[in-house]
Amino acid sequence: MDKRLFTLVGALMLLALGVPQSHAGLVNDIPSCYAASHFTFSSPPPDRLLYVLIDQATPLSPALQKSVVDNINHALGPATKFVIAEFSRTSNNHYLQVLHTGIIESPMTSSERNNVPVNALGGFDNCMRDQAFFAIHMADTTAQQILQSA
Repeated sequence: MDKRLFTLVGALMLLALGVPQSHAGLVNDIPSCYAASHFTFSSPPPDRLLYVLIDQATPLSPALQKSVVDNINHALGPATKFVIAEFSRTSNNHYLQVLHTGIIESPMTSSERNNVPVNALGGFDNCMRDQAFFAIHMADTTAQQILQSA
């Protein structure tokens, strides 16, 4: 089996097993708009899960680095959980390190909006917009830092 494929499979297995060092999925680095608004209900679980695993041992050209970031931007949206991690297939003791995990929450349903005071909706809508920008900026910046240090 190709060593790169073996390393990628190993990294994915570590994520699936929930290795304690990685804390994958345990921490949401994106503040919740539902919690900030003190609603009695919360966003439903994310519909999509995006893992971005970057191998430190594989330097990419600037064009490929831009492509990675563009694809992250395209994939992130409402109801998405994401994990940004780095690893090195050639370096000893450089195991998978999860740098950021976040959830971009789903917007409220129309029935939920109908049960919320109008004065709370403006702040919530602004928070949801800012949450998406914050998450995309965090994912982009983290991916760019990893890619440039490879």
